[in-house]
Amino acid sequence: KVDLAIRDAKTGFTFFNIEGHQYDYDANGQLLSIQNGRLLISEDFANALGRPSDVGSRVGKISISARMQPIEVTQLINGEPKSMVMPALRVPHVPLPGTTPGPDVIVGDLPAVQQLDSAETQVGVAIATTSCNAGTIDLDWFSLPNTDHPVIPQNLYRMSGGADNTERFEQPKRHRFARVGQSLHRLFSIDREQPQRPFARRRIASGQG
Repeated sequence: KVDLAIRDAKTGFTFFNIEGHQYDYDANGQLLSIQNGRLLISEDFANALGRPSDVGSRVGKISISARMQPIEVTQLINGEPKSMVMPALRVPHVPLPGTTPGPDVIVGDLPAVQQLDSAETQVGVAIATTSCNAGTIDLDWFSLPNTDHPVIPQNLYRMSGGADNTERFEQPKRHRFARVGQSLHRLFSIDREQPQRPFARRRIASGQG
């Protein structure tokens, strides 16, 4: 298994594998460099060219330099995450990605929808959401009793009706205000090997989520 490869971002087709490269990081300048990598023809590319025997053939060298930026800074106290800052990605001469004046929390993605159980005519559905700051000002998201956090009411709709269920929108569930009150802070750190733990405070910069 190779460490680096050059692929088509849309199709995932692999053109070249990269081997023999060396990494270097300049912490003061936040510069990452990858030097003297050997470009080797991948199996996918060799087969597409009609030359399967060329798999692994060296066709050149590659070096890469990139300026790095922090995308998430987490403060740990006694091994437990207590706060997180997600700074904005700053590019010279490019405005911040947020467009709405002030902080503006939105649901940027629904990474998971699961049907957990059903009872007669009712179905239990769990929805995971990714919150993003579409505003131009950093968004504070602190846990109770601090009141500096967003309140996000959500309504659930579905397509229904007709032969292919695209005739109309239906609203099967409306978000009750009591539930909003209980959901003032349920922002978690996601770790594949560790339980999900709530943060005491989090700051999401413009355009981040």
